[in-house]
Amino acid sequence: MPKFIPLDSKEKEFWLSFLRDQIKEKNVDPEFIPYLQEINSVEGICTTQSCAGHKRGKSQDDGHLRFRLSEKMMRALRRNVQKFYQCRNIGYVDLRYHPGRRYFPTSDETGVYEEIMINFLGLNRGREIFQESIKHIVGILKNFEGE
Repeated sequence: MPKFIPLDSKEKEFWLSFLRDQIKEKNVDPEFIPYLQEINSVEGICTTQSCAGHKRGKSQDDGHLRFRLSEKMMRALRRNVQKFYQCRNIGYVDLRYHPGRRYFPTSDETGVYEEIMINFLGLNRGREIFQESIKHIVGILKNFEGE
């Protein structure tokens, strides 16, 4: 059985620093920034990548949020994953596995990193849809803290 590596404070600081740099370089959808800050304020959760959703010509890219969890928060996710689907705008919740050092290059640990990705209807479907989607996601993630 592989060793699963949960989010810790060192990794969270790495991702928060990366996010600050991405915001400075204007590589983060500005509508998403306050929600990312709210999510990242929760202990045991850290965002790794996001997209608010965009129209590209005739195609539409839905929004998505990728994040890492501590062991405690991963247990909370498993108990509550069905709550995400109470919002009609949520497409899927995906669990991804990444090999150790390639995913988090400053780590000395070898093992498997679990990353969650939530796909949702975003700005490509309108500002109200984006806000409904992301507020639903943020509300659930913030409730994990009390579990």
